[in-house]
Amino acid sequence: MSTTFEQDTFIRSNVSGNWGTASNGHTYTHAQGAGTLSIASNEGVIKSSTATYDRMILGSSTSGTQEILVRVAPNSKFDSFGVYLRYASTSHAGYIMGYDGNTST
Repeated sequence: MSTTFEQDTFIRSNVSGNWGTASNGHTYTHAQGAGTLSIASNEGVIKSSTATYDRMILGSSTSGTQEILVRVAPNSKFDSFGVYLRYASTSHAGYIMGYDGNTST
């Protein structure tokens, strides 16, 4: 039997400046970066005009074994992203999706 710890479908009204409350009722923490957050057409968007690394944390659940499913659509071939599982620090714990935008040299 599988248990869902964190989930966000982004199916909600368009908004600019944040991602609001996830579909599972948990909130995001913008732990690093200065990208502008928005939701457009049921997709979470992080946009930045400079090289930046944004880290978004959803919830604080922990578990020993996890499976993750993420759909990402980079805006250019220079964009990159990553997903951290079982992340923990002195001030946060949870699962993180990171986006490193506009990294061309």
